[in-house]
Amino acid sequence: IYGSGFEAHGNVLVKIAQHWQVMGNSPEVFQCFQDKPQFFANLSALSIAHPKTVFEPPMVTECWLQKPYRGSGGARITPYKAERIIDRELFYWQRWLSGETGSVSFLVSEGCVRILGFNRQWVDRQYADQWPFKFSGIVNCVRFENKYRKALRDSLLRLCSMYSLRGLGSLDFIISEGTCYVLEINARIPASAQLYDRAVFDRHIDAVSGRRGMRCKWRNKPQGYQVVFAPRKGVIPADIDWPAWVVDIPACGAIIGQGQPICSIMAGGKNAGQVQARLQQRQTFIQNILFTGC
Repeated sequence: IYGSGFEAHGNVLVKIAQHWQVMGNSPEVFQCFQDKPQFFANLSALSIAHPKTVFEPPMVTECWLQKPYRGSGGARITPYKAERIIDRELFYWQRWLSGETGSVSFLVSEGCVRILGFNRQWVDRQYADQWPFKFSGIVNCVRFENKYRKALRDSLLRLCSMYSLRGLGSLDFIISEGTCYVLEINARIPASAQLYDRAVFDRHIDAVSGRRGMRCKWRNKPQGYQVVFAPRKGVIPADIDWPAWVVDIPACGAIIGQGQPICSIMAGGKNAGQVQARLQQRQTFIQNILFTGC
């Protein structure tokens, strides 16, 4: 069972599939979404809105992003600068749109698509200068306008009719100036899956095993997940009593560099806004314990 990280190591996923049963999309399907020229050509063919994307360095640098062919979490996405020496085989270029970013969590079983929910994503503004697009957190139960929800649902159905997807996945998008643009498909278990009822994991296993389990009901509750980054270099002490809402806990004595992830935190609430506020409070709490002793 795999999640993020294989985008840059598709050959490793192929090797794994030669020796074990992969409970998710096959390496071939997974790698289809790393073929960016074909993916964006398919979006055009399906009349799905997406940012203008090119595969040669633009003549004008203004309002262009440089994005890796194989990457995850937005860590290597940067504003395009013509004077920078780059390997054209590793990057492509996309128009920079300002707006609200989000994702759609979904489950596919035997060609049937079920949307689990709509999520809002964000970056840590504390490190925006260094990593302006690096994934920091996500919250579910977001009430996007009906026209955007419908557009995303239609786009997802069209893409699933073209690609042989199965199990859990997510579609990333940005809403800019009244239009919802598709950015990419994550053909593996997304980070947002942990924000939903635990039954969705069982449905993922059913889907990739060929068993239909789409009729299971679950209730979505507002939940959020956030990565806590180190404001400066530090060492994880041995006497920390980590709260129950902390996950991905580092080892005692681990050296954490500035800007590197310390741990992840979870929070719930009455709505998405309250969840984000609690995540911010908890992030401050963790950083204060580690770096100020408070």
